[in-house]
Amino acid sequence: MEIKFCDFDKKYVMELNAWQNVEEGRGEFGLRDYVGVEGVLLGDYIDFVSSEAGIETKVALSEDRVVEFVSYVKKKGNEIYVELIGVNPSERGNNIAERIMSKLKSTAGSANYKITFRVKDTNIRGLKAFSKFSHKNKDLTYDGYTGFEY
Repeated sequence: MEIKFCDFDKKYVMELNAWQNVEEGRGEFGLRDYVGVEGVLLGDYIDFVSSEAGIETKVALSEDRVVEFVSYVKKKGNEIYVELIGVNPSERGNNIAERIMSKLKSTAGSANYKITFRVKDTNIRGLKAFSKFSHKNKDLTYDGYTGFEY
């Protein structure tokens, strides 16, 4: 699968909102964990944090469909902290998360960047996926979240 990495744009909001509906229809709720405001859909939330909170967001496209997104903040030194990350429910299991993390690291300009993030402990699918290519970071593990470093 050919993946193109590009900046988030408002044209992706509806597609990301639909992801959340598909996931919840399956009885899964990992994407809902990202949205900090009850009743706000994922795409709308990402649009807000990207435009108002200074958080950079990239999307991974395959055949003009969003297959993943990542919202992050560059911290001091060589660290990138991932605020939000999600994979299209129909694309899960295809190692897309690992590819986008690798692309994010190369986009940052240096393989020496460390990427840190946290996954809610109730998100079993996310914990399993990120454990395949990242290692746990005990300093980021607290309050019901497991920290990781890539």
